[in-house]
Amino acid sequence: MFNASSELESLIARSVPGCLPEQLSLTPLTGLTGTSWRIDLHHQPRWLAKPRLASQDILGIYRHQEYRTLRRISGAGISPQPVLLTDRWMISSWIEGQILGDRFSHDCGLDGIANSLVRLHRLPPNGFSLNLKQRFERYLHGIDKRRLSPRWLALHQRYLNSSLPRHLKLAPAHLDLHGDNAVLCSNSLMFIDWEYSSDADIAFELAMLFCGNRWNKGLETDLLQRYINAGGYSDGEKLRHQIDNWKPYVEYLILLWFETRWQQTKNQQYLIDCQPIRIGYGI
Repeated sequence: MFNASSELESLIARSVPGCLPEQLSLTPLTGLTGTSWRIDLHHQPRWLAKPRLASQDILGIYRHQEYRTLRRISGAGISPQPVLLTDRWMISSWIEGQILGDRFSHDCGLDGIANSLVRLHRLPPNGFSLNLKQRFERYLHGIDKRRLSPRWLALHQRYLNSSLPRHLKLAPAHLDLHGDNAVLCSNSLMFIDWEYSSDADIAFELAMLFCGNRWNKGLETDLLQRYINAGGYSDGEKLRHQIDNWKPYVEYLILLWFETRWQQTKNQQYLIDCQPIRIGYGI
């Protein structure tokens, strides 16, 4: 085992001119995909270091892709700035502000979500397109095989053989938006944790937002109207229809993710969270 704290102190000191290890302090932050570190300079938060782990591959998390995505989108003012990428770490700027948390679905969150999504979706694609069926296959390999009934395998094959909805607009997408990944800063809402980000249909992004947060129709309609008013997409009816087309694929992706995470962690909460989807599919 290597000493992550000492390694990061040395790495920052070598990479940042004039920075000395004794000026730094590190705080571990336990997340869903490994322990990250907040790095303070003179007791002020400055950077976030995320590990590069082999266990992340099956989830579709690639730090080099996250780093390059941040390089392309950070000028939009809705994401951290990329700082450094090594074979062990990805380091980005620390976003100082208030985590929205439960306020994500309230008025103060919805306006910010809509405006920041519009800014993101106006950017040109990054060149890292989401291969949804490949993601389905990758997740299936990470699931406890004893849980894969014939009915489930048949369902999986139907998704693989189906024709995906056509894109309304291909754009950079975050794909993991929830209250803990939204930071309210002085003049805007910024998104953090871009590890699942890929180019995707804007309607797929919105379907992920709605299904992942279990929003009701009222909240969905509210956010969509704010998104349209902010210049996101002019044809609301067409956008709504396309979101509904993507929702079955999103639900299945969420199910596979929960099952893969349970297999990795044995945290029973993942099974509890995916049970309503399993019941809906009858598997």
